[in-house]
Amino acid sequence: MLAELVVDHPSEHVLVISHGLTIKVAALLMLGLPASTALPEPPNASLTKTAIDPATGRRYLLGYGILPGGPE
Repeated sequence: MLAELVVDHPSEHVLVISHGLTIKVAALLMLGLPASTALPEPPNASLTKTAIDPATGRRYLLGYGILPGGPE
């Protein structure tokens, strides 16, 4: 589903709302890391920001588990 969003909405902002474990797994997959990588689940109601450079396909994790009032 996430890969389809990238293909269907190139160069657009997309909001995905999900459970913490799903966000954690998506972040690991996006970065090409194994599922066994030590990464805590993000807190409830937090924000995780990712980006993909459309020119190169390079993937970036811009923020993980950001809480309201925290750094952006």
